[in-house]
Amino acid sequence: MACLTALLVAHLLRSTRAGLAAALIAAVHPLTTETVVHIAARGDLFVGLFTLIGLREALRPKPRGPWIIVCVLSALLSKESGLILPVLLVLVDLIWISSESKARFAVRRFCQVHLWSIGALATWLVFRWRATGSLGHVRPSPLDNPLINEPVSVALCTLPRQVFEYVRLLSYPARLSVDYGFSQIEIVRSPDLWGIGLMLLASSSFVVRSCPPLRSHSVSG
Repeated sequence: MACLTALLVAHLLRSTRAGLAAALIAAVHPLTTETVVHIAARGDLFVGLFTLIGLREALRPKPRGPWIIVCVLSALLSKESGLILPVLLVLVDLIWISSESKARFAVRRFCQVHLWSIGALATWLVFRWRATGSLGHVRPSPLDNPLINEPVSVALCTLPRQVFEYVRLLSYPARLSVDYGFSQIEIVRSPDLWGIGLMLLASSSFVVRSCPPLRSHSVSG
């Protein structure tokens, strides 16, 4: 995982140092111990593995479609959070856009990458329908997600608290837990204006500072 992270980041940012720094963080960060210490967390490890391989394959000058299918389908079968891989494949093309015409670039990338990704997603939906009898969302237990019986407004109010807690764990993992699910975060029933403001400020700052310089890179470079 650390080696794949180094290769991917170094390719995207055109910097070996950035790749090594990202690999070091991925290898030694305390939060990553969960995926190897607890057998129940192996799904997260597989999702991360296939996501990194899929992104690396998509960034090749000539991506191999069958490999895209294998990576997307494997990530989805490991855990439903594997849905992030098809989304990331689109985001990579939107950010690291080629210098060729947009129409030609979109057609080329759709045929090389996204058509195969859609095929893998459709196959997974068939598997899911056969297993659950429905394509709809499988309703979890309130024990797994205490927000399941709450209105959308409560979920939105709790979101800033969740984001803050996850950022804290990533930047200062002084207090760790065996469970980072909803049960570890207090449900917020009224708007936390400070939390919402900080989230919006961080998001806008990231977009403004990161996107413009990244557009100068080419996927096929």
